Amino acid sequence: MSKKLRILMIIGRYRPRIGGTEIQAERLARTLVQKGVVVEILTGRERGLARYEQCDGVHIQRLWIPDVGIPALNAIALGAGLYRAIRQRRQQFDVLHVHQALYPAYASVAAATRLNKPSIVKISSSGERLDLKLLSRQAGPLGRHAARYLIRHTTTFVALNEQIAAALKDWNVSEQRIAHIPNGVEVPALTQLKAWAAYRERLHLPSDRPVLLCVGSLRAAKNQSLLVTAMQRLAERGQDVTLLLLGDGPLRPILERQVREYNLNNQVIFRGRVPNVLDYLYAADLFVLPSSVEGLSNALLEAMSVGLPCVASDIPGNRVPLQHDVNGLLFEPNNADQLAETIAELLLDREQAAALGRQARETIKAQYSITRVADQYIALYNRLLTE
Repeated sequence: MSKKLRILMIIGRYRPRIGGTEIQAERLARTLVQKGVVVEILTGRERGLARYEQCDGVHIQRLWIPDVGIPALNAIALGAGLYRAIRQRRQQFDVLHVHQALYPAYASVAAATRLNKPSIVKISSSGERLDLKLLSRQAGPLGRHAARYLIRHTTTFVALNEQIAAALKDWNVSEQRIAHIPNGVEVPALTQLKAWAAYRERLHLPSDRPVLLCVGSLRAAKNQSLLVTAMQRLAERGQDVTLLLLGDGPLRPILERQVREYNLNNQVIFRGRVPNVLDYLYAADLFVLPSSVEGLSNALLEAMSVGLPCVASDIPGNRVPLQHDVNGLLFEPNNADQLAETIAELLLDREQAAALGRQARETIKAQYSITRVADQYIALYNRLLTE
């Protein structure tokens, strides 16, 4: 009987905190366990959360870190705790897998290097928000040292898109040390996709006009302001459309003011963070992602998985799953007029929209299902253990 793979995952914060990185870590860990891999997660502990937990077969330990009110110092304290905890587990894991190349990754890779264990660091974002750039700006000279250390000692980096891979090469990471593995999603059964009217009624959404859906934290990189402007252009054309914004964040008051200024109070709905995003995907007519920066959007992949026609900004992260006029439509970033025209095109041609949605779902099934992504990680773990 072959020995089970044992993976130690590291992430700064974990469930019940929800974000793209946390969602991917939980989804991957659960699927790996289903495939017979032993997974333990080390993470920071927030007040009120249990120190130890097991969920879906995944072992979770939270390390208590005092909040000193300075994010950089909090990260350093978490790093010190992770270093000790990883060293104590030297006989309990085969591969270290870190989500995000931030300060906790530095301490974790340092521990793995000391133990002569292979390490994987997944880069979660690109452009100016590339993890290594953020780390270099964190904690002054120590952050720059941490980034350089990761570049030298991480066994393999995971890149979500070609822009991230190119950036890693600019940091002198060789192609041989870069694994190209995307984010993954669960693909719902077709039977779940046929209850559109029921979901509209349950979620108190209008049934007499198209509903556009945008999912993401309300911050500058997600660029919902552009979408609100596009809604104003659609209203000027006399198109009666509802925009549903899911998510919360620092820009919510500004976006709400923009909606009032454009007199769109009856067209734009803010629902904040919701636990049932999938229900809203089932209820919507069109998914829109206007981001200026993305690694590989969970929200976009989930929208594609349910066969929802998708419109997204033409940026590297979005071009990974979406091919223009094949399984979705791309528009010029920051161009509100073109975004409005693209939305109008799909609302007018429902046959085209449906065809793009069907092809989007097929793309997810073939390339981005979490089962397939987990298999890619298992292959990577095994390769690292035999090199």
